[in-house]
Amino acid sequence: MIRPLIPFLSCFVGGILFGSALHKIFSPALLPIFLPLLTLTFGCCLAVCYTCFRLGFRRVSSALFLLIAFLTGSTRFLTANSIADDHIINLVSNELVTVAGYVDRPVEFSGFRRYVYLRVNWVEKGRKRYAVSGRIRISLSKPFWLSTSLPQIMYGDMLRARVYLKPPRTFVGGLDYQGYLRRQGICLVGNLYHERNFIRLDRTGGSPVLRWMYQLRTRILNVLDAYARRTRPYVQEEDRAIQILKAMTLGEKRGLPRAVRERFRQAGMYHFLVISGVHVGILVWGGHLLLQAFRIPLRLRSALLPLLLCAYAALTGFQFPVMRAVIMASIFSLSISCSRVSDSFYSLLFSVGVLLFLVPHALYDLSFQLTVAATASIVLFFRVFQQPQWENSIQHLPRVLRLGAMSVMATGAAMLGVAPLLLLHFGRLSLWSFVSNPLALPLISILLPLSLLTELFALLEPLCRDFLTPFLSVCVLCTRLLMGLCDLFPPVELEIPNLPGWLVIVYYVFLFSLLKISSKRPARI
Repeated sequence: MIRPLIPFLSCFVGGILFGSALHKIFSPALLPIFLPLLTLTFGCCLAVCYTCFRLGFRRVSSALFLLIAFLTGSTRFLTANSIADDHIINLVSNELVTVAGYVDRPVEFSGFRRYVYLRVNWVEKGRKRYAVSGRIRISLSKPFWLSTSLPQIMYGDMLRARVYLKPPRTFVGGLDYQGYLRRQGICLVGNLYHERNFIRLDRTGGSPVLRWMYQLRTRILNVLDAYARRTRPYVQEEDRAIQILKAMTLGEKRGLPRAVRERFRQAGMYHFLVISGVHVGILVWGGHLLLQAFRIPLRLRSALLPLLLCAYAALTGFQFPVMRAVIMASIFSLSISCSRVSDSFYSLLFSVGVLLFLVPHALYDLSFQLTVAATASIVLFFRVFQQPQWENSIQHLPRVLRLGAMSVMATGAAMLGVAPLLLLHFGRLSLWSFVSNPLALPLISILLPLSLLTELFALLEPLCRDFLTPFLSVCVLCTRLLMGLCDLFPPVELEIPNLPGWLVIVYYVFLFSLLKISSKRPARI
């Protein structure tokens, strides 16, 4: 095989699905039996594949190579779902215990609740202390986190709590809630209503680098909150604008009102509230300009940029759309440092493979599905329009019309990619995207670079305090104009409830096959 990535990734995804089926059909006690068998089969296939390749049996070696990809996906999924003997679920279930561990991700905000994710080190049960592993989720009620004596909880903080732990509910609103938490490694949940059952210890845990990155994130959020507190008594819309800025640039949606989310969704602009490849592209452009000002050569600049992108991914909490864009941009930058040209579609496939290998459960995550479907559709759609008969007609347009046409084409391509998923999961789809997105393009082109630059100044606060206020004022003004644009579009939606899953699969196979064949563009290495 000359370009084996597509069949290899297809078999790898098939292996993940096969491993998921094994996990659902068989008892967890039987899963340790399948892992050694799969590992042994994997080793035998690898040895036979190498032997056939050396003997010249290329087709046999290619078939075995694809079988290895399938076994890799199955083994990786089952390994990610295996439970260690010292896991907390084997010791605790529906009982009151004392647990201690460190916070391994930023605290989540949902309505009047705060969710703390704890990686447990030990459990006290029946006057005995047991060393355990695993993760639990503790919900803090409103009276708890409103307490003035409660310190701010951050990543790496060591906590001790007296809490009643139980398995999560099976279904919530039709969602397999237990499976959703299980894919995050959470088998037990608990609730705390009073601070007397909660102690923060002096020690810290987790990665020091991640702790430092999350401290920078908290610093930026505190600067934005301070600006919102100064303006809140006078203009409430500025407070909402600050919350939108936090969602657009850092993925922080804790203070974003449900009404604002609904306004953006009905206008077909909800994707502006999600960090995507546009943010990463702006960072790549700004990083190149900054390093060029220090007279750093192009190859060295391209090799250093992935470090900047990884730092931004850490600031945003390693969300799947950001990680997908960071891996693609890193491949592009590293290819420049090696004097090569990267292929955008194969870079996308490589980023998908890396994410699925690191987190096999990402295959069932809606944000992962949406970012992959939208990006693949845009890349293949623009390959079709890069043919001479289409490209020449667009290049002759005036600059303003050309940008508008490109925005409409990108919006249409993205909608072709994500529409079935949105209908499958939500049963409705906004029809205003083709109109609202080109109109919002000038505002977004100003807002995103300026807001990212403002947050860079926020890291240097109070040295850059004089620069922050005017920059934040302009960002808030652009955000308020964007909210006003959302209000211009009444709720007009396409509703198709209970869309069959098999129909979505057939749609994607047909769409991407048609776009791939229509492009007729030779792949570049």
